[in-house]
Amino acid sequence: MMTRPRIYSFASFVFFFFEPTHPEGMGKNKIGAFEQSFLSLFPYGVNKGNTSMMQRISRSFMENLFLIFLLLASLVCIYARYEDRYDMNNLPWDLKPVQEFIGLWEIERSSGHDRDLPAPSLIDFSINPIPKFGARTVNITHTYFDQNKNIIRSDYGFMPVKNATRRDPRVHVAYLTTSSEGYSMMEQGFFKDNKLIFHLKQFLRRSFDVGSKGVDLDIREFERQYELIDFHHMSLKIRAETSVDTESYQAFYRKILF
Repeated sequence: MMTRPRIYSFASFVFFFFEPTHPEGMGKNKIGAFEQSFLSLFPYGVNKGNTSMMQRISRSFMENLFLIFLLLASLVCIYARYEDRYDMNNLPWDLKPVQEFIGLWEIERSSGHDRDLPAPSLIDFSINPIPKFGARTVNITHTYFDQNKNIIRSDYGFMPVKNATRRDPRVHVAYLTTSSEGYSMMEQGFFKDNKLIFHLKQFLRRSFDVGSKGVDLDIREFERQYELIDFHHMSLKIRAETSVDTESYQAFYRKILF
């Protein structure tokens, strides 16, 4: 007798980023969150001998799924109507806490040290298109210019937001981006007191030569903080530890479209 195939929602994958990290970290023999999410798709489970193999399969599966979804999200954004990108009439309830971040931000100045992870010249936070399933998200575009205003690099992604509820008064956010430099980043954090604070959850390579300066870039620690100074001004603080250097700087932005 034929069994009816099971259909699993991608929403559970998006909300995976809101799961708290184990306080002791992921031990050598522990199954991580990626593996647990993937193994849960098998109703009859797997035996202990196959756990290592399933861990490798599930990690590859989830990483590829993440990259495919980012690509599709970027393609949809290209065809979105421009006038809807900052239209607050389309803003869903989950995005209310971060609504003043919505807009196109241009860098004014920066101070500190950067090497492989500079501040974007433009940061675009938009709300179109509104997803039909899963978490409500803010679309992200980072654009980098050289001294002649030529585009030299771009990052694309989205920021899922889970608004506060009676059971959980916190506003959970994630920052998921893929870069033209050949890597993707998953960051997890929260919104509080006009600040968006993120910490690196996972750094994913998409090519062997990651980075444009001839180095094998590996990001080990990364902290990102956005703070609204007022409706028209925002600051960005970055602290990062890579395989090459330690970077720390602050940049200031002005909202030019909203």
